[in-house]
Amino acid sequence: MSNSDQAIELETLERPTALPGLQASPAAAWRRVLDPDGLNNQVLHLAWPAIAEQLLQTMLSITTMIMLGRLGTEAIASVGVANQFIFLMMPIWGSVSVGTVALVARRVGAGDWAEASRVAKQSVLLGLLLGLGLGVISIFLAKPLVQLIGAPAELVEPAALVLRITGGLAVLPVVMFIMGGALRGAGDTRTPMYITASINVLNLAVAYVLIFGVAGVVPALGIAGAAWASVVARAVGFLALLVLLFRGRSGLRIAWRTSWRIDRQLLGSLLNISLPAAAEQFLVTFGMMLMSIMVVRMGTAPYAAHQVAMQIEAISVMPCFGFAVAASTLIGQHLGAGKPQRAEASGWAAVRMGIFWTSLMGLVFFLFSPAMVRVFSTDATVVFWGALCLRIIAAGEPVQAFGFITAGGLRGAGDTRWTLRATLAGMWFFRLPLSYLLAYPVGWGVAGVWVAMFADHLVRDALLLRRYLSGKWKKIAV
Repeated sequence: MSNSDQAIELETLERPTALPGLQASPAAAWRRVLDPDGLNNQVLHLAWPAIAEQLLQTMLSITTMIMLGRLGTEAIASVGVANQFIFLMMPIWGSVSVGTVALVARRVGAGDWAEASRVAKQSVLLGLLLGLGLGVISIFLAKPLVQLIGAPAELVEPAALVLRITGGLAVLPVVMFIMGGALRGAGDTRTPMYITASINVLNLAVAYVLIFGVAGVVPALGIAGAAWASVVARAVGFLALLVLLFRGRSGLRIAWRTSWRIDRQLLGSLLNISLPAAAEQFLVTFGMMLMSIMVVRMGTAPYAAHQVAMQIEAISVMPCFGFAVAASTLIGQHLGAGKPQRAEASGWAAVRMGIFWTSLMGLVFFLFSPAMVRVFSTDATVVFWGALCLRIIAAGEPVQAFGFITAGGLRGAGDTRWTLRATLAGMWFFRLPLSYLLAYPVGWGVAGVWVAMFADHLVRDALLLRRYLSGKWKKIAV
């Protein structure tokens, strides 16, 4: 397939006039009414594979959590504690991916595929260095890090074990995420989806065997088995994406024989976008970790309920990642092609779809949350708190979708400094202080943390809406 075939068309395709005596089908007529400029189709073309990818990843986490739940509440809580530090690492590689998407999309929109490929290669090189550094930290500081958040004594050793395994080989997800970002910036969201689907099946199969064991063949490793299964799957995905980019997938080619030295000028452009994104994601992740510290000190059952509710809510939130990817890619490509008005319209199209989806899921959470929590745990305390948390956030799902997708669009334009400001205001000036106030002095417990989460999203939405309507992001050069 040619490079031009891979890039999303930046103009609505001209529709042929019906032949005399013939009429367009009712379906075609409705498409013209509902999507006159073709933007909805473009958004869905990019979004659905990314949505499927995130749903697959979410279902993997949920299925793994269900398997761990058979080992007891302590197993769920231990993995949750370890994951807090994995999430804390994610801003580092996630920010490089943000910069990669913005730079690749802008260059693809301008038709400069050679430069887009060079961006991809430099991003992968930076990811390798970052991943190796994170691995060293995870291996040697796992136990002190787990103790730092005040985890109960019974969770320290198992959580540290999981962190050493998954964090020690962080280079695999780091580079995978960056390579996927490069492909998405080029308009190819299907390849990352296919890779994710394949390695998730592998992950589940290996996890089941390693967690529970096979009599006389494989010993039962418990939570360590789940960690090793994720490493095996990520290694396969890492190699698959690397080979595809070496072969020139989606118009992007990482040339093995050319120089692997850091290009300082290109690195500067990448970091100009990535550093504010890293700061933003770090503020979110570190803020989430502080929230978890508040909850973990309430006891094992409330913390397990919090973790279960987060896993269930991801079913609603994670598809918004797909719409954010579509907004980011289309906005970047349209700006690269010199079409700022179409870039703005693409963002609004993605937002509308995200709000529709999360409104439906909010209704499901409100009506069926107890039954959903019981899938993970039959502990009465876990079910009570988990269901209450989901009902609190049900009305906030569309609010969260708006902020998530709008921020994604602004990042695609390279406007990562404004999204950083919005996150700082919402997370640190509202969510964290309000979480502590409602959870402890007021006495609402973990429910207070989720009320504060809702308030955070309202604040961020107001700031992001103001920026998007201003149009200043259209003038940013990357």
